[in-house]
Amino acid sequence: MTLVKNPPDMDDVRRLYLGGKSINELQSAFNISFSYLRKRLIDSGVKIRSRTEAFRNRFVKSGMSL
Repeated sequence: MTLVKNPPDMDDVRRLYLGGKSINELQSAFNISFSYLRKRLIDSGVKIRSRTEAFRNRFVKSGMSL
């Protein structure tokens, strides 16, 4: 069981993730583990991006086109 002293507001986390932030970016910003954050997103009904979707998102963010 993972204990988080000050868990982030999941509404904010969901909004940021759905807005294009990666789980890695969010875990650094909120100082929580990848697995905790991923589980909380799934529990709140968010569809986690596939590796292909994540790669595409990262590629587009960098300013390159497909």
